[in-house]
Amino acid sequence: DASFFPSLEWPVDAWAGNSTNNKPYVAVDSSGRVYVTDPENYRVLIFSGEGQYLGRFGQYSPDLDGFGLPNGIFIDAQDYVYIADAGNGRILRFDPLPPLAPPAPPAENDGN
Repeated sequence: DASFFPSLEWPVDAWAGNSTNNKPYVAVDSSGRVYVTDPENYRVLIFSGEGQYLGRFGQYSPDLDGFGLPNGIFIDAQDYVYIADAGNGRILRFDPLPPLAPPAPPAENDGN
């Protein structure tokens, strides 16, 4: 009987209230960034795989610069981000973010 426990958690300032429409969806790109929809705040939040806040995109708008209710998300093999915008009855595709830079190797200590 194997147990499955989370290895990490982080707080997210989103999803206030008790609306049945305010359900977050999550997707991860090839760099390990975690994208989380925040439907009633009309945005998508982006975190590192370790939970560091990296940014967000979106605002309320019926135009292509925003969302009406972003409640679904998918990231394809090329890292294009697809958002189901239920409030405006459409699917939006966003270009991939640049790959994350690999972490710098630790500095070598030469004993001096």
